[in-house]
Amino acid sequence: MIGLKKIMNVSQTREADKHSIDTKYKSSWALMENAANSFVNEIAKDEIKNSKIVVVCGTGNNGGDGLAISRLLVEKGFDVDPILFKFKETLSEDCSRNFKKLVNVKIIGPDDQLPDYKNYDLIIDALIGTGMNNSAQGFLARVIESINHAKKMVYSVDIPSGLVCDSISESNYVVYADLAISFQRPKLCFLLPENGRFIRQWKYIDIGLSEEYIQNIPTNTYLLDKDIAKHVRTRNRFSHKGTYGHALIIAGSYGKMGAAVLCTKACLRSGVGLVTAYIPKSGYEILQISAPESMCQTDEDSYVLSQTTDISHYDAVGIGPGIGTESITTSFLKNTLKNGKQNMVLDADALNLISNKKELLRY
Repeated sequence: MIGLKKIMNVSQTREADKHSIDTKYKSSWALMENAANSFVNEIAKDEIKNSKIVVVCGTGNNGGDGLAISRLLVEKGFDVDPILFKFKETLSEDCSRNFKKLVNVKIIGPDDQLPDYKNYDLIIDALIGTGMNNSAQGFLARVIESINHAKKMVYSVDIPSGLVCDSISESNYVVYADLAISFQRPKLCFLLPENGRFIRQWKYIDIGLSEEYIQNIPTNTYLLDKDIAKHVRTRNRFSHKGTYGHALIIAGSYGKMGAAVLCTKACLRSGVGLVTAYIPKSGYEILQISAPESMCQTDEDSYVLSQTTDISHYDAVGIGPGIGTESITTSFLKNTLKNGKQNMVLDADALNLISNKKELLRY
């Protein structure tokens, strides 16, 4: 679908990784190397060129990403100190391979003193990735807390450590990231408002996973991508407002005219040529002052919508915001649905009315 990016859950991301490894990279380490290169290319800007950087790594594959990032940053001339926190005695295979490629890794275990970050400008967080499925505890929680208390700029690799990938995180033991750079797709948890306190900004980068494979993954979760701008149709220079359709907005009631104003303005912003708002009589001055670009028709009733109006000559109709749920409005909606043959969007109170009177679905 144009402009829509599929959001994968943890298991689907692993499946996409495996498919790309089997068909393209031939090894998980090669994919990790490509992801690390993509991350470094994204952050290697002039504004951090003179920064003192510490990369904090765990013992899993997210830590392996961090160690690879450390090596690549050093090769580009950055001042980098990698630290490996021994959450486990053994490292994952790819983490171990990247560890062996570095000679200056500081190792810190549960009984060691945690580092003082005061001499660093930037912390790159690669403690733990999408495998987190519960609250951080013990040594990991203490390390996360020490990073947050440092009050330094933090970039997280793929996901802020401690954040649960597919849901809301209840714990406070989550790295507060100024920027989370996610691999291939943003994580679902980035889009949940309850997690907003953990992430100031996020972006996602292409690490070379198979887009063809991802497009065949079943999901109900999508991100509207900025690339949709590429698909906006160019307008003919000899066209006029009548070329681009006439929309009718049916909205508002006494005390809820703000809904009608917002809906009308949104419709105007969408690119439609003409907009008419049908509202209760009491909202006439409000709408004409707030959205003078629109046309306005009023119901005979000052408080609610009650009088069926002719909608046959409109190209599209939006109905519902702020219309209320009075019985007379239910009859109004029923008659409007019966008479409407064009494209119609039902929202807000229109849906509330239908939920209370299921027979409206017949129309």
